[in-house]
Amino acid sequence: MMTYIPDGWVVVKLSGTDPHYKIFGSWRGNWFTEPDRWKFNSGIVKCSYGPWNEMSEAYKFDGYSGSIYYCNKSSYGNLGLYNQSMLNNFIVKSDNLMEVLNDRDDWTTMDWIIK
Repeated sequence: MMTYIPDGWVVVKLSGTDPHYKIFGSWRGNWFTEPDRWKFNSGIVKCSYGPWNEMSEAYKFDGYSGSIYYCNKSSYGNLGLYNQSMLNNFIVKSDNLMEVLNDRDDWTTMDWIIK
């Protein structure tokens, strides 16, 4: 099981033959030692909220693959320019099958199963 704590994140809805939701996680690097990076999770299974380890006000997203994303409530949409441009490229290439959801007050009440 892999655990991720992104600097910024958004929830993405994927439509099509296998509709589901994913986390797009964003990590900011620095100019000298590492680049910015991003990652989609395998798909959201469930979400809970609470203090996790040293993090406060964080959502815990469980993925299909067993991975866990701890996402700080206040960092929604804070992707940085490079990672935002990467996400925008995916959206354009998806032919309108991918969309970023607006921030919510409580992600734990979301129904993650698309019917």
